[in-house]
Amino acid sequence: MKRWVCLHGHFYQPPRENPWLETVECQDSAYPYHDWNERICAECYAPNAAARVLDGAGNVVRIAKNYSRLSFNFGQSLLSWLERCAPAVYAAVLEADRESVQRFSGHGSAMAQTYSHSILPLANQRDKRTEVRWGLIDFEQRFRRRPEGMWLPEAAVDTGTLEVLAEEGILFVVLAPGQARSVRPIGGAPGGAAPAGAGSPPLAGAGPSLWEDVSGGKIDPKRPYRVSLPSGGSITVFFYDGPVSRAVAFEGLLQRGDRLADRLKSAFDPKLDYEQLVHVATDGESYGHHHRFGEMALAHALDLIEASEGIRLTNYGEFLAGHPPTHEARIVERSSWSCVHGIERWRSDCGCRAGGPAEWKQGWRAPLREALEWLRDRFTDTFRVQGAVFFKDPWAARDDYVRLILDRSQAKITEFLARHAAVPVSGKERTAGLKLLELERHSLLMFTSCGWFFNEVSGIETAQIMRYAARALQLHRELTGRDVEDDFLERLSLARSNIAEKRDGRCVYERDVKPSALDPFGAAAYFGAESLFEAGVPDPGVPAFEFEPGDRARAVSEKGKLSVGRVRVKSRATLETVEAVYAFAHLGDVRIAGGAAPFTDDADYARLKDELLRAFAEPDPSRLTLDLDSRFGSGRGSFTGLPLDAQRRLARRILGETSAEAEAAALSWAEKHAALARFLTALGIPFSRPVRNTLEFSLNTRLRRCLEAPLPDFTGALALIGEMKRASLALHSEELAAAIRPSLARLAAVLQEGPPALETLEGLGAAVELAREIGPVGILWDSENAFYDAQLRLRPSWERSALAGDEAARLWLERFGELGRRLKIQGAS
Repeated sequence: MKRWVCLHGHFYQPPRENPWLETVECQDSAYPYHDWNERICAECYAPNAAARVLDGAGNVVRIAKNYSRLSFNFGQSLLSWLERCAPAVYAAVLEADRESVQRFSGHGSAMAQTYSHSILPLANQRDKRTEVRWGLIDFEQRFRRRPEGMWLPEAAVDTGTLEVLAEEGILFVVLAPGQARSVRPIGGAPGGAAPAGAGSPPLAGAGPSLWEDVSGGKIDPKRPYRVSLPSGGSITVFFYDGPVSRAVAFEGLLQRGDRLADRLKSAFDPKLDYEQLVHVATDGESYGHHHRFGEMALAHALDLIEASEGIRLTNYGEFLAGHPPTHEARIVERSSWSCVHGIERWRSDCGCRAGGPAEWKQGWRAPLREALEWLRDRFTDTFRVQGAVFFKDPWAARDDYVRLILDRSQAKITEFLARHAAVPVSGKERTAGLKLLELERHSLLMFTSCGWFFNEVSGIETAQIMRYAARALQLHRELTGRDVEDDFLERLSLARSNIAEKRDGRCVYERDVKPSALDPFGAAAYFGAESLFEAGVPDPGVPAFEFEPGDRARAVSEKGKLSVGRVRVKSRATLETVEAVYAFAHLGDVRIAGGAAPFTDDADYARLKDELLRAFAEPDPSRLTLDLDSRFGSGRGSFTGLPLDAQRRLARRILGETSAEAEAAALSWAEKHAALARFLTALGIPFSRPVRNTLEFSLNTRLRRCLEAPLPDFTGALALIGEMKRASLALHSEELAAAIRPSLARLAAVLQEGPPALETLEGLGAAVELAREIGPVGILWDSENAFYDAQLRLRPSWERSALAGDEAARLWLERFGELGRRLKIQGAS
């Protein structure tokens, strides 16, 4: 009798994007990465697309695509980030689903997920439906097929949620074993018999079976169960294996792939007389982020399972198609996989928490939810009233709006409005309609479950959902002219912080959230500040806005820089467009003065530009900063009102100019005293701290500049590293890694394009050797992937030519093999 194994990974990150910029800002706690998405992508999402299978010597035997052999779901916010910031990983996820369709009898492994990761049993029925429909549309747009299953955030479930899923055509969900209340055979069927089928009469001679209590996780997880719904419909539930899933997530089972494979195989029960499914479900981040190299253990385990006689990997869709439920189940209403109290973790101080001192309480959860629900109801009233004027059916328009979130092109906006607008609209009316839909989007996002999951109201996840609330409040104010923020903050003040200086939710909102708010003039300031350092058209890198530059004047002297100009700024979400004037000055110190304001008329702009240029030309231009402060103040249109990433980006520009001066001085000193340094090194005499620091800085600078050259001298760089090692001087690995990455990217591109020339292979080998000296771990990731792929594509034909006596082919294979040995890829010899 065949046995089946399925591993499900729930890949998800809390949303982190700035709601006004639609991009993730810098998160210092993720250093050396820009943010946690980037860090976890490097540790988990990318490795699972190309997992290393190693031999005993640490050489790569095979590169495995884990996703195509798993069941998986990705949160929408994470997929959007991958699409924009890690397109190769995003493409690998989509390709894995296509491959799984071929592998698993026409059933793709990807499951959909509801849109904003809110706890659906706590949502009203209308919001549940929108969350599900947005998740379905998002999935279909990306994976180009209808999903069979849908992952519920935190596996939180109630009958109302299952009704919505069934109505929308979802066939199955995955829940924890503790979420099953009772089971019985369908229609009195014995344990292994075929089901009578939904709507069919019971088996002859069999009365209804008694329900068996399986609460507390006692359910048999090796079969699917049908859950009948009050509407007359039904949905299938897979209750995963709890003990094995816990071992994967929390008990170190991913330390070795063979242990994982053995544990999965041992979960089969030889006494059962039906085809069993052993399946586990965990956070996908277990495979590489929570457990380092977990993706490698997973790849090895999957190989071992595939090689096991009588056991077959599967996904839920394939297994369900061949094994329809013979039993039905009742669920524990309002339950989840991450709160033993049901769903209390997202509305009360139930005791479930993640980290923080033991004395911290989560009494803030209830007032936070109550404040947001009160706010949502205000927004709903506005949407219902104004939406009825603007849309044929406001709720149908809302359910369809995710198509614009996925593609905000002018053509798609026109198509959407043609379907849903009550009358033809343009200009301000069109913007108002789109703002209504954005209001509803942020109203849904502010219930993202992560805001309640952790231990403190001032945590970044809770601050994030407050940012969605702040953006929604801004839109509501613009649409109605009414401001309900004070009433909201009064309710939020009841959410008490565990940290004295944070005080309460209101304090967190006012200190940590509200300063992030941005309007189109703030975006214009972002553009203007960038223009200080760009002779050409600046690119602020802000996806939420489009910038159309107008007239501009830029002055540069030894005293500093000045940029003044006009720019048209358009919101991509609402099409709101403003014309702004901006002016920024940097006068050689750490201060940047300036800002942006509404454009009034040509004469006023010409006068401003003339006054600022004349002030900049004066021998002492200090009056210029006073003029700028007087004109633009310190609000959101000023430098201090810019988003954190913008301020840091500009600070790095300033620091770069200052660093160049420091580098020149250090290089000059090191060159002057090079002979002395070599003499001391030869005698083994340690350097004094000032000498050591200066030498280390100067030699790392020389090395970095060597790597940044258009044609890097890798041999010379290796010699320089040898000199630094002899002098016991440390390499600045992060800085040097950034310098060599473009060369490594060229290496990957050369290997992907076709067979490289002999001299190119030799240069690539030197680059690899140098990268290994520099580190850090993972720096050769893309190069290894490219070589492995090239070996599969190119090596066979060259080997045939070499066997036929082609000396050039033999020499090429020799050099190619040497590159592979340096990359530690088996089979390269």
